[in-house]
Amino acid sequence: MSGLDPLAEFLAAEAARPGVEGDCGRFLARWVATRAATPIDASGPQFGGKPSNLYRIVARCCKSLRLAETNYPKRGDVAVVRVGNATMAAICTGRGWVAKTERGVLIVNDGDAIRSWKVA
Repeated sequence: MSGLDPLAEFLAAEAARPGVEGDCGRFLARWVATRAATPIDASGPQFGGKPSNLYRIVARCCKSLRLAETNYPKRGDVAVVRVGNATMAAICTGRGWVAKTERGVLIVNDGDAIRSWKVA
């Protein structure tokens, strides 16, 4: 055991994985899969897609996973966030957001959650 909390361990593993275009939805699915009581196939096509469809993809997947919406995301919760002119799928760090882009893991301190869901 590394002594890191589950989110820190997950992010360390994700940082070692190459970024892939359209992977941000799968990034969230991989995180939720580590926390879910039932197995989730995070590689499924329902978690991928173009950024223009991101909001719909994330909302549909969170609904199918029965994640409750929250207006007050906490560390480990997931969201669709707006950062400048970009929209991305992200995980709450408690101080900001972390997302996965084709360049790798991106830490954002000033993103605004458009819609967020609780992850148990």
